[in-house]
Amino acid sequence: MIQDSYTRFYLEREKGSVFPNEAVVRIFRGRYPNLNLRDYGLSGKTLLDVGCGDGMNFLAMHDLGLKLFGTELTEEICLSTTRKMARYGLNVTMRKGVCGQLPFDDDEVDILMSWNSSYYMGEKNNSIEYSAHVVEFARVSKSGALIIMSIPTPDNFIFKASAELAPGYRLILDDPYGIRNDTVMRCFVDKDDLIGEFAGTYRDFRFATMNNDFFGQANNWIIMVAVKI
Repeated sequence: MIQDSYTRFYLEREKGSVFPNEAVVRIFRGRYPNLNLRDYGLSGKTLLDVGCGDGMNFLAMHDLGLKLFGTELTEEICLSTTRKMARYGLNVTMRKGVCGQLPFDDDEVDILMSWNSSYYMGEKNNSIEYSAHVVEFARVSKSGALIIMSIPTPDNFIFKASAELAPGYRLILDDPYGIRNDTVMRCFVDKDDLIGEFAGTYRDFRFATMNNDFFGQANNWIIMVAVKI
């Protein structure tokens, strides 16, 4: 099961160093023609990182005055991430949860970040529709809350040799890290495909792209920032 695989993965990494994703640093620290998070006023806001792993991206926002929350698949990962962030002097509240079932009240979150996580749909015989994730993200977010997401493009390495189960959904068969095989993922064709899932619940869509052939591994992503209606 993917829960067991990821638990082993993160427990083995607990004592190692972590570094935030470059794009997350740029989103929270940069000023761009179509995005400047300082316009939203970050200090005192509640940020939820859904599927935050070992907390690497919290390092990009530790001194911005945000109240930091994260979710992960198992209690073991949550405890490991809490300990790891404490080593960096960060107070992060971790809770067990998945995209379709978040352990938060309605209208509780000011910023919801789903970095490389929202498209995980479960195992082949236990998968759900992506719309369930959109509904849950919106439920826990306040009106006017930001959503920040990264989504792999169809030519991302994770979809190599994957099998189409239904339009927009693929079964992972060749994960080079050996963790995500037999997992169903939502595969978005392009920005319009993403908007189609979130329109009606979110507005003011802003996009960036990352296209990186890193020594033969295609790390290609769409980044979306939007505002909850």
